[in-house]
Amino acid sequence: MRISVRRLLKPFVFASVIAATIAVTLRADAAGTDIGAQMAHMVSGIVGYARWPVQPTSYRLCVAGKVVHLRADRLTAEFGEHAVAVSYEMPHETGWVRTCDILYLGKLSLEQRYRLLNEAVERPTLTISEDDDACADASMFCLAIKDNYVALLINLDAVSRSAIRINPKVLQMVRRKQVQS
Repeated sequence: MRISVRRLLKPFVFASVIAATIAVTLRADAAGTDIGAQMAHMVSGIVGYARWPVQPTSYRLCVAGKVVHLRADRLTAEFGEHAVAVSYEMPHETGWVRTCDILYLGKLSLEQRYRLLNEAVERPTLTISEDDDACADASMFCLAIKDNYVALLINLDAVSRSAIRINPKVLQMVRRKQVQS
């Protein structure tokens, strides 16, 4: 009888992700900042706290799946002096994930999501999901959208397994936001 290691570890990983997931909620400011601007700001902030083994001079951000609020023009403006090339990829095609510095996942089937995240493990890739309110997949960060809020979820298990290092100030920021809420 053949037993899959993934099947054995799945309940443990799921439990540890739930226990280790930290949520931060950012409210749209009174000036009327929209969700798209908040998301672009959040993504550029996450990237600002990330350190690759070899820091890219420009970032290739690959978007897969249906994305509702994130727009390439807002991302380009948010990144400022760091160049960012945004490409929209077809989730059913293979191989393109290896060229990404940042993988942003929108609405995808569970099978597509797992396949793309497994491909991203092959090299240092910062992973962000938009459509995972529990941050239960293998993405490092998840953005959950509720009303006028963008919640940032951190999957500590995925962060600890990645070759990309996240500055501990992100966790301090999360703790401050939780205390303020």
